[in-house]
Amino acid sequence: MDISSHNQQVTMKNTLNTVYADVMRDVFDYLDSKDHPFNLIHDTAKSDFELLLSFTPINFYWVHEVHNLISLNELNHEIKSITPDPECMTDEEEMVFDEWAGSVYSEEFLELINDDPSIYQASHKLIKKYELNLVEKFNAHIARKNINLENYIADSDLGDIDNELVLIQNPQDNQLEGYPISFLCHNPNEKEKMKTNLLKSLDTLKRYAPKSFQSFTTFTNTVVSHPHDHIVSYSSQYLPGHSIINLTNRDFIDQLDDLIHENGHHYLNTYLIADDLITEEAELIYYSPWRKELRPLRGIYHGILTFYWGFKLFQELINSDFKKVATTDQLDKIHTRLLEEYLMISTCKDDITYAYKAQLISQNGFEIVSQVFRDIETFENFDTTLKQLNKESRMKIQRLTFELIQKKEKYKKLI
Repeated sequence: MDISSHNQQVTMKNTLNTVYADVMRDVFDYLDSKDHPFNLIHDTAKSDFELLLSFTPINFYWVHEVHNLISLNELNHEIKSITPDPECMTDEEEMVFDEWAGSVYSEEFLELINDDPSIYQASHKLIKKYELNLVEKFNAHIARKNINLENYIADSDLGDIDNELVLIQNPQDNQLEGYPISFLCHNPNEKEKMKTNLLKSLDTLKRYAPKSFQSFTTFTNTVVSHPHDHIVSYSSQYLPGHSIINLTNRDFIDQLDDLIHENGHHYLNTYLIADDLITEEAELIYYSPWRKELRPLRGIYHGILTFYWGFKLFQELINSDFKKVATTDQLDKIHTRLLEEYLMISTCKDDITYAYKAQLISQNGFEIVSQVFRDIETFENFDTTLKQLNKESRMKIQRLTFELIQKKEKYKKLI
């Protein structure tokens, strides 16, 4: 298994088809039974059932949401007989509370339990709203029918625009010319400008970083512009291939990096959906050089396996003819970012070894991340690259080196 191999990447992407089929079977085994309150969602899906038979990112997202709705309803049923005690929730009540508090229904949920401390009653009321929203999500994004906007909650991750009226955007109608990528823009007035910048990024990746570009087009299918300047980029495990990117106030090199970084999340998510690579623990004992704070194991494991692809991108750009067309500042930034990622990823190796010996990382999970370290260790141009930096960037790398040595010593574990 070579994670940088295109064949391995295609193989992993294809596992989503199997996972989707399994979740579909579980969901409709449940919905086809008689003993549940979700007849509306069942009848809606069955009326256009052929649209759900094949994996698509939107289908995967929607079926996962229905699965979550069913699980939440089952969990809520378990707490029905519990007498509410505002001072002390049971474990089951806390699970239901956390689900709603972390959702788009959080404000309404908190208002409901403020009026009536029964978590069951508040959850029971919102489950119906959740179902109605999913019915309209199906109609809008899968069946592409007219919807009842009163029951629809706009989702910017799907490309919805929620101003005075909700505008539904579908990836099929917004594909970029010459690329298997769709672009959904949150601001119609800025769409052409953002589209031009995005196409420039894709052209650059295709010409000067072909391996990164091939990986990008394997896992990314839709770029969604994000409406908030303070957010860089993010993606969701259950909306595969959708990258939500800040296209407003990031420079050109940042934008290349952001696209490849989120693509790294999509690739990692194919492994995480198919296999348990790590044990999820909340203990904050691992220093993250990216966040500059202690994080759970998940934080550094994900960091290594996503920022690594930025390292590979910068290597490709440096070793290509991009240096003939890039500005001096752009070249300095690429060299700086390459060294930063080298240092930060390398720093995490001891913590990963510690977690593996503590049986918090599976054999498969350790082999995947070990490939990153083995590749990083073949990088022999650190000193040469450092000399190419301007004075300010060279001092930045020297400060980072010193800082990471200090942090590594401070948080060193007995391995």
